[in-house]
Amino acid sequence: MRDEQANLVWGLEQTVRTATGEPRRGSELSAESLAHRRRLHRPAPRTAPLAPVAYEAMNSVPEHWIPFVAVHADEGKRSVRLQRAAMPHPVDSHAVRPRTELLRPGLDVEAPARQRAYYVNEEEVPQAGSRLTVAFNRTRGRDGQVVVWLSARRGAGRGEATSGLAFDHLVDTAPDGPGAAG
Repeated sequence: MRDEQANLVWGLEQTVRTATGEPRRGSELSAESLAHRRRLHRPAPRTAPLAPVAYEAMNSVPEHWIPFVAVHADEGKRSVRLQRAAMPHPVDSHAVRPRTELLRPGLDVEAPARQRAYYVNEEEVPQAGSRLTVAFNRTRGRDGQVVVWLSARRGAGRGEATSGLAFDHLVDTAPDGPGAAG
């Protein structure tokens, strides 16, 4: 989907199939992963008092939002393609990678970065976005033999959305709740 405020296109992983084959919401898996990494990377307790506000160069977006950035299609031409990119994880320095097969091509092979690039033509993402679904299909042939295949279908999206991605802003560092100085 298109995010005009951030001037990006995002691939949202709405449903992700887990290792057990169970479908889960991408937002749930993102929240679980963030909570797990925060438990593993707890910051050291601060002894110095905090200022009431802090500068943040960039905020984060959920892990199931995979960015696509505009790159030139050919040298010397004005046409652009959308290339799958990666956001830094908000807790550690690892890049967030897609979990679904539709957004992973090239990531699971040992190849130079240039060959692992994944592109989408800009005109393939309309203003309303696109909804892609993957499903197994099963039928029987004339001879009675079962045939199974995996298909991807494309439909109309639900319109624009905003990731909330923001740069160069101030965040409140005052603790919330009762007894907080205000």
